[in-house]
Amino acid sequence: DDLIHIPLRSRESVLRERNLLHLLQEEMEEDVDATFARWARSYTPDSNNSNNNSLLRNTNDRVVVDIFNNKNNNNNENGNRHLQEISGDGTHFIDAWIGTPAQKRVLAVSSGADFTAFPCQGCTECGRVIEPYEQARSDSFTSMPCGRCVGGQRDDVCDRNREKCVARGYNLVDKSAWTAYEARDYIYVGGANEEMERLGLQQADGTDVPKRFGFPLVFACQTEALGWYSSQVKDGIMGFSTARTSFVNQMVFQDKLKYPRF
Repeated sequence: DDLIHIPLRSRESVLRERNLLHLLQEEMEEDVDATFARWARSYTPDSNNSNNNSLLRNTNDRVVVDIFNNKNNNNNENGNRHLQEISGDGTHFIDAWIGTPAQKRVLAVSSGADFTAFPCQGCTECGRVIEPYEQARSDSFTSMPCGRCVGGQRDDVCDRNREKCVARGYNLVDKSAWTAYEARDYIYVGGANEEMERLGLQQADGTDVPKRFGFPLVFACQTEALGWYSSQVKDGIMGFSTARTSFVNQMVFQDKLKYPRF
């Protein structure tokens, strides 16, 4: 009775649903280093960029990402193993419905992520394939004000105008990064099939199911993303770390789970 069963999906199933299975074949045919180079794009800082909250800049003249940390590593077989780890061959995804009315997200489960994070409308670099979350369509969406940040009490937790809470994330493998602001909205991932049937609902899309049967989740509304976060076919990540901001711990705080276990 204390468990909620949530179906996990493979990357292949997500690509098939979106008629993008050809991407798998293209990646297998492509040179590993070329694939990594595509994902971990270098970034040239804009000296006129006034966004001091952005992670996507560096004090050096140019940032060049070294995926393998070994310039002499030309072993394509070894590279393929790294590629499988990052590309999603070992990654699982969860269908989630967020907002009122509900919008579907397909989130990659990340045990190292403290926040559930996905691109919101207005994200500047979130990939051509990923569709952003349209927060303006949700009646229950709200951004967390400075002073009520849940991601910690560091010096740069608020933006320059001290209006929003800044959240950040990294991928240490390929130096990908994202920056966001904390927001809150209702989320639903499953467990209320019988209740939905009684209401005559076949699916959660476009309904108030998250508000009825889900819980209010504080998440990271991405405004910038680079590398893996912007180039892979997914809507975002679901944070399953041990941090208080993780999806599992927030379920516990909202009395949706008895223990922080998954």
